[in-house]
Amino acid sequence: MMTVFGSPRARKGSIVFDRHDITNMATHQIARLSIAQSPEGGASFPRMTVYENLQMGASIDNFAHFDEDLQRAFVMFPRLKERSQQRGGTLSGGEQQMLAIAER
Repeated sequence: MMTVFGSPRARKGSIVFDRHDITNMATHQIARLSIAQSPEGGASFPRMTVYENLQMGASIDNFAHFDEDLQRAFVMFPRLKERSQQRGGTLSGGEQQMLAIAER
């Protein structure tokens, strides 16, 4: 998965996203394509609520669209909506993975 982001670089073959070859693109250019990784173990802040974690993810990208992105995350993962005021560290492993995906 790290090769998708250019670290390490692909030695053979090519990486195609949305019909474009991104094999030799710079990592920051790849990130602008809205490709995200969700490493196992999650990367949320355990003492912050689900909602606060989602805010942190939004501030990195574009907070102007936070409400739309939040609703999309809640449609994709309705359990997060139910848990929005719960601390991230108290979620089950699967719920933490949902949060990690939704943050990106």
